[in-house]
Amino acid sequence: MKEKIKYFIAGIFIGLSELLPGISGATVALMFGVYEKILSFLSKFKELNLIAPLLFGMLLSVFLFSSLIDFLYKNFTDIFNIFIALLMIGYGMYLAVNTYL
Repeated sequence: MKEKIKYFIAGIFIGLSELLPGISGATVALMFGVYEKILSFLSKFKELNLIAPLLFGMLLSVFLFSSLIDFLYKNFTDIFNIFIALLMIGYGMYLAVNTYL
């Protein structure tokens, strides 16, 4: 049960990252440690019980956050762009530290 919740939460963040420019869903999947399971599922169609909560979280976040992101981008463009740039820098630093060090 705990693992399904982890995959659901990861799905929410992966779906949200798909709405943001410059942020890769695959990068977020790596950060949550679910990337290998996604690849395994796509190649062998195994572990559907873990992928289903992930997909549900992704769909839910796309539907819930798309209007919010559209509003923020249209009304706070400069702040939104700075936020995206900082997220990209943060993701890069996270991956550099956890991959190469």
